[in-house]
Amino acid sequence: MKTFLLTFATILFWQNHLYAQTFFQSTEGKIFGHTDKHDTISYKGIPYAKAPIGKLRFKAPRPVEKRLFGLNASSFKETCLQIGNMFSVNDPKQLGQVVGSEDCLYLNIWTAKNSTPDKKPIFFWIHGGSNYKGTSSDPNYHGAYFAQNNDAVFVSINYRLGHFGAFYHPALQSDDALDSSGNYVTLDLIEGLKWIKKNAVALGGDPDNITIAGQSAGCMNVWGLVQSPMAKDLFHKAICSAGLPNTYPTIVGTTKANLVIYKLIEQMGYAKDGEEFLKDKSNKWIQAFLQLVPAEMIARAETGIVPFQHYSDGTVLPKGGWFDLAMGKYNHVPMIIGATKDEFSAVGMMSFSKLSMEELFNEMLNTNPNLTFEDIIKIDQKAYRTFIASGNFSMHKTQDGVLNALKIYNNDLYRYHFNWDRLPSPWDQALGALHGLDAIFYLGNFTTKEKNFSNFAWSNENKASRERLRSQMGQYFKNFIHHGDPNTELNNGQPTWPRWSIIPFKDKRMYFDDEISISNDVL
Repeated sequence: MKTFLLTFATILFWQNHLYAQTFFQSTEGKIFGHTDKHDTISYKGIPYAKAPIGKLRFKAPRPVEKRLFGLNASSFKETCLQIGNMFSVNDPKQLGQVVGSEDCLYLNIWTAKNSTPDKKPIFFWIHGGSNYKGTSSDPNYHGAYFAQNNDAVFVSINYRLGHFGAFYHPALQSDDALDSSGNYVTLDLIEGLKWIKKNAVALGGDPDNITIAGQSAGCMNVWGLVQSPMAKDLFHKAICSAGLPNTYPTIVGTTKANLVIYKLIEQMGYAKDGEEFLKDKSNKWIQAFLQLVPAEMIARAETGIVPFQHYSDGTVLPKGGWFDLAMGKYNHVPMIIGATKDEFSAVGMMSFSKLSMEELFNEMLNTNPNLTFEDIIKIDQKAYRTFIASGNFSMHKTQDGVLNALKIYNNDLYRYHFNWDRLPSPWDQALGALHGLDAIFYLGNFTTKEKNFSNFAWSNENKASRERLRSQMGQYFKNFIHHGDPNTELNNGQPTWPRWSIIPFKDKRMYFDDEISISNDVL
């Protein structure tokens, strides 16, 4: 017994000695961090909920329990289970393979070493990836630069993807409205926000100044939080890049879930016709089946290009969906909403590429100065640009329509277009100001030493231009996360970002390019 107590005391002593300057006391116990880039401390791989495995698969997240020992938060945890893609792997050979884990409900935190006595705003980043791919550990989403340059606490979060993140079926209904909702993506993010709010002060952050932000699917998930009555008062500002509100009736969820179950029954060898086989099976049998199916098989059970991830269950998300949003039934907070000039170019490249996905990813990771547009795209540039322009127009018009609806109830709305397209050739022609480029600029990461999907975008030729725009954009976003207004402190020459307006010919949108400008144009 004495030996055990001595060993225990020694462990605690050395933990405190080694990490004396890099720990905080969380609600579950001490968490030890490490010195990171840009003179920050990072805490990586912190569990914010129990692992959603076994009987917790297709359930609302459960809070984590207290720990006896401190947590060494030194490295990222596995991404949430998905099929390998260029947003979750850095080796083209992993494309198409199942990667990640069901045990993935972790978040990461960065904060500046030279902390001031003032409470810092908290920036809560939600990664993109169509809600079935992506990871918070992507180098483009590291928070060291943002935390230091914006005097903020930066948080990034993993959340369940694909069918694990949204699965609504009558067999899973119970007395627990949250378990029954099917909205596990939104519930995971709410649980993460609750954890951050409870631990904000220990991190030097302000629990009453939290900004949620996301790009693409991350933006769609921001909309989920904006619409969820359960997220009220968990955040105070929102930034939404290239995503739209999307809630669906629960019947859509049931239809999708049935297709998944039929496919799994057939793949498991129970029957050749899953639908026919399921007709005489009870809800209890379906529940047991879904808990026992290997997770890898669920990850591979595709049912469409972009999964439905938000269901109007009446508890997590309102029954009225878009109608409720248009009627002002949402969490009213200041919002920045925007998109890039060439939002549709990635779709165009995938649709008309001469290269396989592995070949294309190889080209994006490894600079080839001799590569041409014709080497990548199989149609001529004029037809290609026409195809992309139609998608871009649709995206921006829809965003304008959403803003017009929100404006009736919310005056603190700011709209941007990101037009910077100085990519190296041939990517300037094939992609231009592509989907997701805007978020990389305001997060601040021009990563070249670590393999990631944006390696191709950065060159010595565009360095001065991109760094200047990053700095200018950064000032607006810093103002916004601190004060809810992007204009509180501007450098000389920076134009005032106008609030969104439905009045004709009044300035209403900001253009981010080599030269920042404002405009009243109607698209």
